[in-house]
Amino acid sequence: IDGSEESTTIVPTVAALARGAGSTVHLLKVFPVPEHMVTPEGRTMAYMDQEMARLTALGLDELAHMEAELEGIPVERVVRSVGSR
Repeated sequence: IDGSEESTTIVPTVAALARGAGSTVHLLKVFPVPEHMVTPEGRTMAYMDQEMARLTALGLDELAHMEAELEGIPVERVVRSVGSR
């Protein structure tokens, strides 16, 4: 599920399969590794760890909306970052 409206149409099917098998659904949100954010003048706006904390909170919130559609099914929500760093 990539977060688009179209991709969430699979959630009812996943819910039915998970219920039938007694499974846990793992919801994963992946963000690119955030950059050190600076203004054009070179002033720091946010450090990488601050931006990652913001993205993690955002990702967990997005996944919580999907988790609500999987009512009664065990769900694990995870946010990760990937990149060249």
